[in-house]
Amino acid sequence: MNLDFVKKRLEFTRNELINLQQWKPFIPGYNGDDSPTYQNLIFPIVSKICKIHNLKIRNDDGGFGNTFAAVFFHSKDIHFGLNEGYTIMFNLYTPIAAFSRDTITIRNDFWTLPNINEPTALIDSNNYANEFEKSVIEILESNGTYVLTVKNAMELLPDDIIPYEYCSTDEPWNKIFNLLFSSTD
Repeated sequence: MNLDFVKKRLEFTRNELINLQQWKPFIPGYNGDDSPTYQNLIFPIVSKICKIHNLKIRNDDGGFGNTFAAVFFHSKDIHFGLNEGYTIMFNLYTPIAAFSRDTITIRNDFWTLPNINEPTALIDSNNYANEFEKSVIEILESNGTYVLTVKNAMELLPDDIIPYEYCSTDEPWNKIFNLLFSSTD
């Protein structure tokens, strides 16, 4: 895997794409949804973002059935109804994350999980809107996490590489984003 942080390029070998398709680990420490990947590699980054910006989180740490852990960051107290903030989805097999504005709904008996349904709405170093967004990108990248760009996310997969399971975006699920962020839920 080649992550070019300067030119914002992302390249996978065929074998790496197959491993991602089959949810098989291939990078030391990034062991997918049945491991302490979140606790050891992702949570320290999340904690740093929260501490620097005095934020709170709601998270889905991956668990079984996801290729990613999603974290919703917010500055205000959570309340019933719509809550605005930001979501970062961390791939559990690679040091790659997707970052976007998001809204979750809280009710008495449930809350919507943080998710990014539109990869065309990703925030990256080419399109951030404010200093907070710029700072989050800098924190992610300074900790070795590649921030997926819209261009990266929309790259088409080879015809024979199909995400293993359901994706949150509209079909067809034939893009890099779909391969990195799929779920059985």
